[in-house]
This record gives sequence, C-alpha cells and structure tokens, in this order.
Amino acid sequence: MRLSIFLLLTAACGAATLEQYLNAPFASELKAAPGGGKLIWLLNERGARNMWAAAAPDYKGRRLTSYTQDDGQEIGQMSWTADGRSIIFVRGGDLETRRDVPNPRSLPQTPEQAIYIIAFDGGAPKKLADGNSPAISKDGRVAFLKGGQIWMTTLDGEKPAEVVHTKANSADLRWSPDGTALAFVSNRGDHAFIGVYRLSDKALKYLDPSTDRDANPTWSVDGRRVAFIRQPSVTRAGGAGPVRDALTPWSIRVADASTSAGREVWHAEKGPDHLGRWRSPRVSLGTHRLAASLFRLGRRRTRDAADARRFRNRACLAQPQPARADLLL
Repeated sequence: MRLSIFLLLTAACGAATLEQYLNAPFASELKAAPGGGKLIWLLNERGARNMWAAAAPDYKGRRLTSYTQDDGQEIGQMSWTADGRSIIFVRGGDLETRRDVPNPRSLPQTPEQAIYIIAFDGGAPKKLADGNSPAISKDGRVAFLKGGQIWMTTLDGEKPAEVVHTKANSADLRWSPDGTALAFVSNRGDHAFIGVYRLSDKALKYLDPSTDRDANPTWSVDGRRVAFIRQPSVTRAGGAGPVRDALTPWSIRVADASTSAGREVWHAEKGPDHLGRWRSPRVSLGTHRLAASLFRLGRRRTRDAADARRFRNRACLAQPQPARADLLL
C-alpha cells in the first residue's frame, strides 16, 4: 500500500521513478596507480559492470571496458602493473566465496572466470588465463589460483602452467619484494600453513608449521622473513578430539623464509572473550620497527618493540569498541 502511494505521488510531482532510483550507477573499488596521477574504479550501470579510469590533471572519467549486458558476471580483483601502464582484472565467477561460476541467464554454456589485462590508455582486454586472485611480481610474473591450486603466467601472455599442487586450497598469494619467491596460505580444513615457493629451484617450504590456522603472510623489506597471524584450532564440545579448557589467543609470528624457523612476537590476552574483543586481524605494510601496542579500556602495553626492525609492516586489528589495537612491525 505504501509503495503504491509513493509511486502515485512521485508520478504526480514529476519526480524520479522507482526504476530510476533502483538503476542509479554504483561505484566501488577505487584504486590509484603506483606512481600516482591515475585512478581506476568499478561502475555498475543497470547491471552492466565496467572498469572506469581517470588521469591528472582533470581526472575526467572514461569507460575502460565495454561490457553492455546485465549478465550477472562480476568484475574485480584489479591490480596495477608496476609501471602503471596496465591493469589486471578478473571477470566472471563468484569473487566473494570462490564457489561455482554463476550462470543467472541459464546460458547453454557456463560463463568462464578469467584473468585479463588492459592498457590504461585503452584498447581491448587481453585474456591471460582462466582463474582468479592474480598477484603480479615486480618483473612481470603473474601468479594466480585455479581450482584451488597455484598457477603462473606472465604479463606477455606466456602459456599458463601449474607450479604448486597440494592436497589443500591455496589462497592469499604474496610475492617477495624481489619477485623470487611467493608466499601463500595453504588451507587444509581444520588447520592452515604458510607456504613459500621459490622460483629458482622450484622448492616449496612451510613456515613454522603447526596444527593451528595461519593466515595473512607479509614479507619483510629484505625478503628474508615473513610475518603472519596464527589462530588456534579448537575442537569444540561434541567432537571426537580433545577440548581445550580455554581458548588460546591468536598471535603474530615471524618466520625465516629460508630455514622455516619461526617464533611468536605478540599474542592477544587469554580469556573466553578474546575472540569478541579482536576480530579479523590483518598485517599490512607500514614502518620499520616491530611494536605491539594494546589499547583496552585506557590501558596500554608495548611488547617486543625492537624484535624485527627490518620489517616494514603494520598490523591493523579491527574490533568492536571499546577495545582497540595497533601493532607496528
């Protein structure tokens, strides 16, 4: 009833229609070029998803891709090349849950999920490979995921090849600063490892492995160490295995990328409510020194301030109020 009244009023007043409101363009995923002066973003116009671009000094927007159909195919996972001249992106598939490729129009052939490269100055996108989650090295190698395994190609479109195949689902691909090694998460159900694959000898190592869940690998500036988050694997009541009396806090660990040896440099407070205070811990680039500063109800503590000064990372921990933390690595 209220909807009918709203439609009658808007029609009588000559205002915008409900369809116009629902079809309003929606922009997302704004990203700047490594050297600045250029921007890209995604724009959904009546269901047609495209990449847009703009450059200094006027930053006038222009459509970079030319998809015209509301076919339900996503675009995302955009990454600039090191020189800022091209962009890699993924089109198709479910980019959020990594499940089957959607086919909302019931096409006779299932749409593909593929990785493309397009020049910032314009032109047709060039397909590099089937897959998702591309990561670009400084020398133009492109690591990506296909069927949960790690594949590799180049910006020039070299024939894709599988480089790491394990009995696990890989994720979170991170190149070392010099482009000679690739860190990743190896998800194995009830636990996860941080793996490092080296291109020179095609060797694979797991850093400080355990039965817990490791995630968010981040390289040090010199490429010799990797920082990551460790969350405990807990068998809950009703399971066949042992049950811990109290939840063990998650921690930040640092491992040597060559020897795989690692150690804890910070951990959250123990207690049954620590998971409620701290959520979605992440490690990202920041300053050179390692510090752990905990802000909680007006209290502050600092641990291991000088443990790994070669790191250039920053750990930002998102959590509900009043707890807040900011770790400098």
